[in-house]
Amino acid sequence: MSKKAIEQKLPFNNLEVKDVKEIPGKGIVGYVNGAQVVIGNMDIIHVAMLTGDKKEIAMEIAQKLGINEAHAELLPEDKLKIVDQMKTRLGLVAMVGDGVNDAPVLAASDVGIAMGGSGIDVALESADIILVKDELVQVPYLIKPSRETVRIAKQNIAASLGVKMMLGALGLMGFIPLWFTVAVGDGGVTMLVLLNTLRLTKVKL
Repeated sequence: MSKKAIEQKLPFNNLEVKDVKEIPGKGIVGYVNGAQVVIGNMDIIHVAMLTGDKKEIAMEIAQKLGINEAHAELLPEDKLKIVDQMKTRLGLVAMVGDGVNDAPVLAASDVGIAMGGSGIDVALESADIILVKDELVQVPYLIKPSRETVRIAKQNIAASLGVKMMLGALGLMGFIPLWFTVAVGDGGVTMLVLLNTLRLTKVKL
């Protein structure tokens, strides 16, 4: 990277670079002159830790992991209040939890993610997504297939409505028989939607 900058004669010698971290398979994140810079295919996500543990332990872990904000010594109702505040302040909220104290927050979040291996039943039932392995590193990889799922769902809705409207119009005008309209509009569109949905199995994380 430095060699490339020298070749292009970029004035980088006076830049203050610190806290550079490499995220395997994703890119590099760090601070340049006080501003956060991301190189790669990562999305900037605000990360917060909500825990019932002691404040000293929470702050130490948050500092080591580079978590944006940490809240400690919380009861379940405290977590709910903080999540509501984060929704208002930041928008959509995804919550990762595994205990009975996390169940209300998992249910209240836009996306609840439960740790399946050691998770409590009530937490698993409240979540939208269950991670079979207790590995937080899997959470970022949920973003790409989730976005692809939404994109394909929109395609399916558009294709279904479009084909049925076209067949209905052709049927009313007498260009195609009614039985053909019903067969293709029902079974044909269903097969088309299923085949399009199968593309999700080819999404690379």
